[in-house]
Amino acid sequence: MLFATEAGAQTSWTFGTVSDTDKANITADATNWYEDAAQTRYNMFTAIDGPLTANNVELEYAKGLKFKAAAGSSNTNGKIRLNYGKSRLELNGKGIVITIPGLKAGNVVTVSCETAKAAEARGLAQTNLNVKSGFTPATGAQTCEGTVVADGDVTLTTEVGGVNVYSISVSATQGGGDEPGGDPTTYHSVPMNVNMNQALLTTTGSDVKYYNTKELNDITIDDVAGTITVRPASGEWEDVFTKNVSNISFAKAIDQGTSGDIENNGIEITEAKGWHEALFVEWKPFTGADSYNIYVKGGQYPDFTKIDDQLVRGYGSYLRADALGLKAGDNYIVKVAPVVGGNEDATKASTASGLKVINFNRDGYAHSDITSGVGAYNNDGTLKANARVIYVTAGNAKTIKMDMDAGGKTETRTGIQDILQAYEKGTETRPLAVRIIGLLKIGDMPTLGSSAEGLQIKGKSQEMNLTIEGVGRDATIHGFGMLIRNSKSVEIRNLAIMRCLDDGLSFDTNNHNVWAHNLDIFYGANKGGDQKKGDGSLDIKGTMHATISSNHFWDTGKTHLNSNGDEVDFVTYRHNWYDHSDSRHPRVRKSQHIHVYNNYFDGVSKYGSGATMGSSLFVEANNYRNCKYPVLMSLQGSDLYGGSNTLGSKGTFSGEEGGVIKVYNNIMQGTYTFIPYGATKYIQKGKEVAAVMDTKQHFDAYMATSRDEKVPSSVSALGGGATYSNFDTASDMYQYTVDDPANVPAQVQGFFGAGRMQHGDVTFTFNNSTEDTNYDINAQLDALIDNYKSSLVKVYGNLGEVTGGGTTGGGTGGGTGSEDPDPTPSETVVAGATVTFNGFTSGSNINGFTITGNLKSGISPKTYNGVTYTTALKMESATNISFTTTEELTITVITDGASGKRIKFDGTNYTVDANGIVSQKLAAGSHTITKGDSINVYAIIAE
Repeated sequence: MLFATEAGAQTSWTFGTVSDTDKANITADATNWYEDAAQTRYNMFTAIDGPLTANNVELEYAKGLKFKAAAGSSNTNGKIRLNYGKSRLELNGKGIVITIPGLKAGNVVTVSCETAKAAEARGLAQTNLNVKSGFTPATGAQTCEGTVVADGDVTLTTEVGGVNVYSISVSATQGGGDEPGGDPTTYHSVPMNVNMNQALLTTTGSDVKYYNTKELNDITIDDVAGTITVRPASGEWEDVFTKNVSNISFAKAIDQGTSGDIENNGIEITEAKGWHEALFVEWKPFTGADSYNIYVKGGQYPDFTKIDDQLVRGYGSYLRADALGLKAGDNYIVKVAPVVGGNEDATKASTASGLKVINFNRDGYAHSDITSGVGAYNNDGTLKANARVIYVTAGNAKTIKMDMDAGGKTETRTGIQDILQAYEKGTETRPLAVRIIGLLKIGDMPTLGSSAEGLQIKGKSQEMNLTIEGVGRDATIHGFGMLIRNSKSVEIRNLAIMRCLDDGLSFDTNNHNVWAHNLDIFYGANKGGDQKKGDGSLDIKGTMHATISSNHFWDTGKTHLNSNGDEVDFVTYRHNWYDHSDSRHPRVRKSQHIHVYNNYFDGVSKYGSGATMGSSLFVEANNYRNCKYPVLMSLQGSDLYGGSNTLGSKGTFSGEEGGVIKVYNNIMQGTYTFIPYGATKYIQKGKEVAAVMDTKQHFDAYMATSRDEKVPSSVSALGGGATYSNFDTASDMYQYTVDDPANVPAQVQGFFGAGRMQHGDVTFTFNNSTEDTNYDINAQLDALIDNYKSSLVKVYGNLGEVTGGGTTGGGTGGGTGSEDPDPTPSETVVAGATVTFNGFTSGSNINGFTITGNLKSGISPKTYNGVTYTTALKMESATNISFTTTEELTITVITDGASGKRIKFDGTNYTVDANGIVSQKLAAGSHTITKGDSINVYAIIAE
């Protein structure tokens, strides 16, 4: 990925994330590229002499560089490999050349690299550089540096054998320097990279310098001279910081999770991992299998125990099962056995072992005053005694039946909303896990309890023991949110929420002990103005003892309202990823016990947390990257000065009286303005300046020097005079473990981090250079949400009536009725079904369409209704698309055909229009799509 510094003085390539655009072009270019998912890398296996391209487009990953390499020996053994799992560019062989064109004499080139073969000395040879360090074969990592001798190109060529390159940078002048308190023209620091272990040096101006620890020899502190010196493992440079470093910390790389040891005996398992109180396994379809039995051993299961059939799903080219409700353990085993002709074939069963399952972190106010677990699960992750389980899909959300205690009598309730409404009688307390599978759109749902919000969860203040959770990585609700009222012991987890009606989740009115975690929350309905991204993403009103943790907020607008003037208190916000979200993280009224810790504020365009109406917030150990105002207290400090030296008359975010914020141990990088209490210097417009106002009146927060420091009563809000409650140092403060803020970005982005399992099924990367300061809608993300489709094609097991209780333990409860509305939704095509061809294999059933044929290689992308398609099916004589509908549907086929080209529906030719589109209204029944003329099909849409 290409980055540029503020004045264009330095250009650098950090070979980490592959952008969505690059991924699409690589996927579309099967002639030159192959994704080796097992090794987490893209292979370019054809010869190259020029820019790095895919699908005839230069990749952003290495834009501006040129490459020369021979063809690889196979598609899995390319000479140029983009390893997105290990964040490196792999030059696989001797004599591979990278050219950095058009440099100027005096430019400094710095390369971070290492041998690709342990213990064998390898390196990069250079041309046109006066070498200061490196550029010789070495047995480990090295930082290579040289100064450009003459205007022109610099080349880097692999010596001896393959070399892994982590970054390349070009700066205008040579680094170094030790002027007191000064900043040298260029340090040898590198960009933040959560895939590497890094050292962080925070300067007094709140800038952070990152160094990859594997490339360092030492960091030396000289107390007498007041210097900190950074030296490389390979090279002669030194970075000297003189009296301008406020903190040194170390960040661990992302935890990618541990893959299981796979032993295939017939079934071909492709991946298996443990997660939070769950594990998953994926495998390829087994010829002749009617279904599959999945067994789990480990944790609470000393022997292999079969999981519910409903947890087994088909996705066309692969199958997947998730086991839920597991205790923590390091050596789980999952077994997959095919069922052929109604009988399990144990001889073809395959296993994955050594799976690590960990507990969800339950630190926070939700669990602080309740002895049992919040929701349907115990604190060890297993289902509570007598827990019941139901599985909800698009096919049964209106028809699922369950016996509920309604005011002391048993009633059979139909549809998910009706089932939940039984809690309003106040007598149903049996633990219930509602497990959502795949995509639920508002049209799939019964009449919802709240016309303003969507699905209503309302009790009568009884301990409900209710969990609503997603299964796997793709459970999504679309077009509605949830309203929770008069509820106690309710948990919402592992779901995506898209296009909610008003709020994504609204905890509203008399709730206690509620927990929302591991959610992906996207834009809501566009109502214009300050609600163009929806209203609240996850709001807390009328609620006591809540924890909001490990959620991923995708460019949300008004993220958390904490009280609308009502009584809200004892709320924890922790380990959330505020990914380019705008404001309210949270915005607090009145509450005296608000704990905000270990969150990642990643490119926040307006402000982090805001305190009004006498509230007290403890903001601890968070990591802020380019957050405009990390904290604001209403009607004082930055809220009135707005980054200037002129006192304004109107607050930035509120006209209400202020609250008080205590901050401790936060990392703030790229902050626009932050004014600590009593400071003589502070950050203004990104630079450290001398104070020009009375910072004991106009401040943004009290900055504590220790976690247990009490805020003096003399520190008060300018508007209203409120003082800090010091709740965080009181004897009744809950117990918790705080993480080093340097580790927070890697934690929330890691395998066990924020959002759904495996970070969900949505892949989207923000452009920090534009999105860090943009609070408008991102058009690409907006279109992605509107056009989101599920790739789920089959759910095994009974999805009907539940009259009894399920078993406790690893996801083996529920699902014991006689009704079976649609256990195999792939057998018929329904409105909304879409076919695309990413990952296609001939013979696949994709959302009801059974397709045989071949993909077209080297085809250009095509955009239709805001969606870009990059893969297409070649319409040949043998190509056949067959399907059945149970109602009249319009089938639209998107092709690359010119006007006049034809395609056959049920044997009759129909002509595509000038855009290559053809639509036909088809009656209920069986149908086919076959070749008319030689064209290619990108997608099929049923409406």
